[in-house]
Amino acid sequence: MERRGRVLSVQGEIARVVVYQQSACGDGCAGGCGMCAAAPDLTMEVHNTAQAAPGDEVLVELAGRPVAALAALLYLLPLALGFAGYFFAAALGAGEGLSALAALAALVLGFVPAVLVSRNMSEKPGRVLSVLSKE
Repeated sequence: MERRGRVLSVQGEIARVVVYQQSACGDGCAGGCGMCAAAPDLTMEVHNTAQAAPGDEVLVELAGRPVAALAALLYLLPLALGFAGYFFAAALGAGEGLSALAALAALVLGFVPAVLVSRNMSEKPGRVLSVLSKE
């Protein structure tokens, strides 16, 4: 996934970049609709492979494989654990209420790895994102 952005600052090999978010309408309205106005820009730290300087317009790449892995971790793991919690409790003979409670507990537990990965990524910026080129 590639996004356009502008370099705000550079510190060593890490660049702080504001990435222009694409809107739900695909930017076809030139910013005149409510969806475009509601799409805020995102500031992130990326690996500065293009040696961009502050003020440079850049193309930022989010590597595809880590994106798929993060999506699976964020969406599929909690869902799978929720179902597993329900069926595990039901298999142990718990009633519907206890099974639902076990599903909720397992669902919440499924978000723990996502939080840990998020903290790890914020402590080590630029591991997944990189500046492809200056424009």
